Amino acid sequence: MSTPAPGASPPPAHGGAPSFSFGGYTGTPGALEGVGFWPRVAARIIDLVLHYIVSLFAGLGIGIVIGIMGTLMGKSVPGMLVKLRGFSFVAFALIE
Repeated sequence: MSTPAPGASPPPAHGGAPSFSFGGYTGTPGALEGVGFWPRVAARIIDLVLHYIVSLFAGLGIGIVIGIMGTLMGKSVPGMLVKLRGFSFVAFALIE
């Protein structure tokens, strides 16, 4: 049997399974650090407010489009909205 080269690491004794460490869970020096609790709360509140504003304007835009469609088709807009209450893509395509 041959002798291992000087400085070579010996093979693992337990059949070649990888050894695990917690090195990936620690911060690396000079890297960005995590954010505390209150900045995260502020970010969640800002996110909530912005989503509310975007959904509000999207709903207003859809309402305006439905109003224009009803006017151009000569249909009653409230009647169209009642038909859309149980919304599905098929119902939207078959608005009379």
